[in-house]
Amino acid sequence: MLLLLGDQVYADQTSEATAQVLAGRRDLTEPPWKQVADYEEYTYLYYESWLDPEVRWLLSTVPSCMIFDDHDVIDDWNTSASWLARMRATPWWRERILGGLMSYWVHQHLGNLSPAELAADELYAQVQSVPDATELVREFAAGADADAAHARWSYRRDFGRVRLVMIDTRATRVLDESNRAMLDKTEGEWLRQAVLDGRGSYDHLLLGSSLPWLLPHLIHAGEGWNAALCAGERGPRWARRSERLRQRADLEHWSAFPGSFTALTELIAEAGSGAHAPATVLCAVRGRPPCLCGGAALARRRSAPREPGAPADLLPRPQQHSRLAAGRFPLRLEPVRPLAGQAAGPARTAAPAGGEVAAHGRSLVRQSADDADAGGPCGAARPGPDPPGEAGRRPARHGLACCVDRCASWRGIRWCGRSGGGHRTAEVRMMRAARRP
Repeated sequence: MLLLLGDQVYADQTSEATAQVLAGRRDLTEPPWKQVADYEEYTYLYYESWLDPEVRWLLSTVPSCMIFDDHDVIDDWNTSASWLARMRATPWWRERILGGLMSYWVHQHLGNLSPAELAADELYAQVQSVPDATELVREFAAGADADAAHARWSYRRDFGRVRLVMIDTRATRVLDESNRAMLDKTEGEWLRQAVLDGRGSYDHLLLGSSLPWLLPHLIHAGEGWNAALCAGERGPRWARRSERLRQRADLEHWSAFPGSFTALTELIAEAGSGAHAPATVLCAVRGRPPCLCGGAALARRRSAPREPGAPADLLPRPQQHSRLAAGRFPLRLEPVRPLAGQAAGPARTAAPAGGEVAAHGRSLVRQSADDADAGGPCGAARPGPDPPGEAGRRPARHGLACCVDRCASWRGIRWCGRSGGGHRTAEVRMMRAARRP
């Protein structure tokens, strides 16, 4: 199975060959310049991108599942309400977004559906019944652009005892600063159902997202800080400056949506606990690449070597009963592997710095005294005594570890403490929590 997690095509960075084709249709000195402008030009883009004999052989031989990211439409797609308003004010944006969604439906989305889902798809049936379905697909794309509930790009596929849940992190965002979310309410409910439905019927859960879930301390704290300021926590002046920073620095990962980040973290913890938990929940955390199962960053990073003696298959062998397996998910799709030792020097420096950054926009991440006494944002009691070296240290706020450690049946995950203002969650980077006897 080949997973393509975004940026399969670059609509905003075309090659010279594609630019020559575009120049035959319109004046490239006018917006959107050498970027694709409509559905017709997207067809050239896909033709060129998948024309290589090796790519054609791969896609025709190996089953594949795909999801879009920003460059499939445009860089920083749906970063914020301000960004979207600026794009909609341009004369070329409507044709661009419609062309992007239309071509994605044709060239990528249909291949993600199971045979049963494809047979039940009303639009697909209508397209097959007419000689030219351009207007049908265009109307569908217009509805999806106007209302996220009009189309669902996320999907779930079960392959034997393996469940794949691919998450759309672009088209269903809530951009209102007062209620900002990576997924709207309907999409969030669908995700929970896709992950938790039929627990016990699958042994391995694989989550796919084009955007990183866990990031280094400083970046994570910086995105939360930026989100707080953009929401107006320190007044309109800071909000304007922070919005410019958000768009220029691409501060739009899961940590830039604090509520969505917490919800996803708790969902992963819930999926990996209980009597019907799968043997593994595969995702990448605080390593390289720092994202769920890859994405655009995955293709640009080198794969890491396996630990000596590690199995060569992707999923753990049947006798390995771990509640949560999280770690690097390298290009070669090797097994996740634990990381020995403490954080490297840059991480030790970035953690305290991240705490200081987060403190400036603290209101979005403020925890109540009751939550702190109860053991963390998940409201669970702190499991067991303090680890060695942590006696008497009571964290004021908690990171991922306490959310995962809320279940007494988990072990092997060190409780997070605070040092100099930053979370110490080195052991959370890559972990394999074994099932208790």
